[in-house]
Amino acid sequence: MITTSRADAGRAGSSYPFLTLKERDNETGLDYFEARYYSSTQGRFSGADDSKYSIRTDPQTWNLYEYVRNGPLTRTDPTGRNWFQFQGAWYWFKGKEHTFIDSSGKSQSVKSNFRYLVRFTKTGTNDRGAAKGYLELYDQDKQIARSDVFSGGTDDNGKQLNSIPNGTFFINLRAHTIANEKRDSSVRFGQLNPFSGIQEIPRGIFNGPYQTTFEPSWEWGDIRAHLNYPGEGNSDTPDAFKGNYLHGKLRPGDYTHSCICERTELILNALLGISQTEPQTVPVWVRN
Repeated sequence: MITTSRADAGRAGSSYPFLTLKERDNETGLDYFEARYYSSTQGRFSGADDSKYSIRTDPQTWNLYEYVRNGPLTRTDPTGRNWFQFQGAWYWFKGKEHTFIDSSGKSQSVKSNFRYLVRFTKTGTNDRGAAKGYLELYDQDKQIARSDVFSGGTDDNGKQLNSIPNGTFFINLRAHTIANEKRDSSVRFGQLNPFSGIQEIPRGIFNGPYQTTFEPSWEWGDIRAHLNYPGEGNSDTPDAFKGNYLHGKLRPGDYTHSCICERTELILNALLGISQTEPQTVPVWVRN
């Protein structure tokens, strides 16, 4: 017989507000969470989660049986498919709408049409003091590309440059151009004008203003994609979230001016292909 009960993360009969309404099998005492079963007497799932949700730099994620990082007062796991959910993080669920139970016990339905996700995981610093780590591109829940990247650091003049802050940015793949020296050359010495989408950069020398010349691919590589921040341009947007890009680079020296540098351009090329076949907005999640 199946009856309605609340999974209580280890406290049978508890009335704590983090409880999640699920079906209980009276014969086994287990609660059905769609992807697997939960044992309320143990505060653990009866089956292991998929190891792809484990983060090597976060020991709390190594136990694939635990419930919401052992923090049920502020987190819930509505389906048992992945082990926790918290504000600001991105996790994959099947379908275009998903319902979460917040810390007060209220249901919140979230709609999403994001098919792709780019994730930058910081793992330490390189010899220039830049934040280093790896960049991943997901198509639904499948990783389709991965490469090493860096951000910030110390430039050749000894100036310390900020790395890109943690948070979520968005790449607008609906805007795609090829850089042109007349249209895209900044009036400020040898630079490219800002561009809000994804842009191809031809190799070679550009003629800038005031009889200057520059090679944009020296700093930007062959492709750059603007990391748009929600509300960017408003007076209350922190400077660290403005004007950042994901880009390649020809110049030696593993440092950038706040952007994310992907020398291999593996993921940038994949994004360029998406922009030409199915242009859309792709979230970029920067995290430790």
